[in-house]
Amino acid sequence: MDFDLETEWPELMKLLTPPQYFAIRRAIAAAWHEGWDPNLMDVELLVRYIRNEGELPLPAPIDGPETEYVFDTWDSYFQLGDLGLPVFINYYNETNPRLLQHKEFLAVCARSIELDLGLATIDPTFDAAHLQTIHYYLFGDVYPWAGRFRTVNMSKPGGVAFADCQNGEVERYLDDVHRIAVETPWYQLSGLQFVEKSAELFAYLNQAHPFREGNGRAAKTFMCAVAAGSPYDFDFMRVNPMVWNQASAGSSPEPFEYHPHPEALVPVFDAVTISR
Repeated sequence: MDFDLETEWPELMKLLTPPQYFAIRRAIAAAWHEGWDPNLMDVELLVRYIRNEGELPLPAPIDGPETEYVFDTWDSYFQLGDLGLPVFINYYNETNPRLLQHKEFLAVCARSIELDLGLATIDPTFDAAHLQTIHYYLFGDVYPWAGRFRTVNMSKPGGVAFADCQNGEVERYLDDVHRIAVETPWYQLSGLQFVEKSAELFAYLNQAHPFREGNGRAAKTFMCAVAAGSPYDFDFMRVNPMVWNQASAGSSPEPFEYHPHPEALVPVFDAVTISR
């Protein structure tokens, strides 16, 4: 299903300046791709936040020293939640999975908006440390493992595994991401060349999938930092979650192969790429 902020809530969007509108659009699109169904109440809260008219209704995180947490097994990332269901350990001490997801989406949208508007800056080195800093900024209010690479292996739906975190494969993929990002003359590319190179870079970044949660939103923020050195930008709301996720899955390497298939991502990057 397609979705557009201006179509859904035009009067609300008129309250924003063009940079504010694009920042909230991009933040909500990234959350939408991860399963959030945007609703009027939450969008109103984000509009008020972006206009400095109120804080988000989130509890103050319950602080705890990072050394208290050791994430070395699948179960170590979870606490027992409502109805006996596992819930990610989180700074809100929220045990209801749906409520945690809602709080996470609001908190991360706010951080994403801040980065888009330049209210916070991250040095664009395009290496693993750059991606970790992005993830920490986006998720650091929510999860104690924000910015830290996962210690457990994960698979896509259908059984295709992401990079193996036990043998250095995550770091190898991120080295390829860094190589593509720094060796590509982004400002000199034609539109088609930009789309193809973006698809290639994202294919390696997506296959690395270095974090336990939040890879998609961190990756989109990283891609926007790359695009900042070009005449192009990304409007992720132009592609719906089903199409985006199918393309991402289609870019996976064949079993026991290393290199992903960026050609599967070219149509979605063609759709989301816009001129500045």
